[in-house]
Amino acid sequence: MCTSNVQHDCATSGCNTTRQVLECQERQDTTKSKDVVDHIPANAYVLNIHSLHNYVWIAAVIPPTIC
Repeated sequence: MCTSNVQHDCATSGCNTTRQVLECQERQDTTKSKDVVDHIPANAYVLNIHSLHNYVWIAAVIPPTIC
């Protein structure tokens, strides 16, 4: 049918970076750190559509209130 990807919308939800953790490489901690985001529970998502030629199929499953 079609490929789509739904991601949490941090910008709308107001999610923040809360802490840093060490990155792992081959199961070993490195000296490089990365930010960790604590997501705020919200019903806000971004729909990434892989192919717009499948719009009919995608529109059939999306509630009309968000189209």
